Amino acid sequence: HSPYSVLFGHEPKIGLLSTSLHPSIFDSISTEEELENQLGLPASDSNTVQQVESDCETEEEGLANDDEHINNDQSDPHSDTDHEHSISSFNDRIQRTNEVRQDAKEGQKRQAEEFLQNTSKKQKLANLNVGDNVLVPVPDVDRGPTDARNILAVIMGTAHDKYKLGTQNGVLLGYYSYHQVCKAPGLPTLFIHDVQNDEPKSLREIARLQSVTGGQGLLKCDCKGGCKTNRCKCKQANMLCNSRCHHSATCGNK
Repeated sequence: HSPYSVLFGHEPKIGLLSTSLHPSIFDSISTEEELENQLGLPASDSNTVQQVESDCETEEEGLANDDEHINNDQSDPHSDTDHEHSISSFNDRIQRTNEVRQDAKEGQKRQAEEFLQNTSKKQKLANLNVGDNVLVPVPDVDRGPTDARNILAVIMGTAHDKYKLGTQNGVLLGYYSYHQVCKAPGLPTLFIHDVQNDEPKSLREIARLQSVTGGQGLLKCDCKGGCKTNRCKCKQANMLCNSRCHHSATCGNK
């Protein structure tokens, strides 16, 4: 059995066998018109055929007229004028775009020059010299709630247009530019010889040393010996251990 017969239950019908005609009339049919008569199909209408042919001819004439119209437009001098006008408009647009870009470039350059001039003015207005007292702002994350907002420092030297600063608790780590400090009012009260020339300290460490409450409060220790010696960070800083220290182990500094 073929797959077709397995699927549909019978062998495929080919040709006239697939129609409802009786096989006895197959020998008597020789033309297409006779087959249409046997099947009961209406005969082809000659008017319909003529109408279809007429429609085809009309469509061909329309296409020919369109081609002729296009050729006339191409040879028309007005069409050339319109084409030249469109090219001129495009060139004008390119020229305006280039002018806008040039203006933007000049404006950006002018703004950069003004910025450099303002920067140089600020540098001149700073007018800081070695030995002058300055105020260094302390960020909120580096100080406690009751600590001072600024630290008094003295200019100990300059390098690359930056200042080396010292405080009463030691030298500040790194160099500070002119916009990171401001000149302290009044006469100098801190002098270079008052600065401890030891290892430089960070701004947070200086703020903690000058604080009356222990700084920003993030100091903790991990001691396992009971915090009885100065090896404990808290004891060395004269601070009591807190809940963040040594994971609730035995402590003698509470």
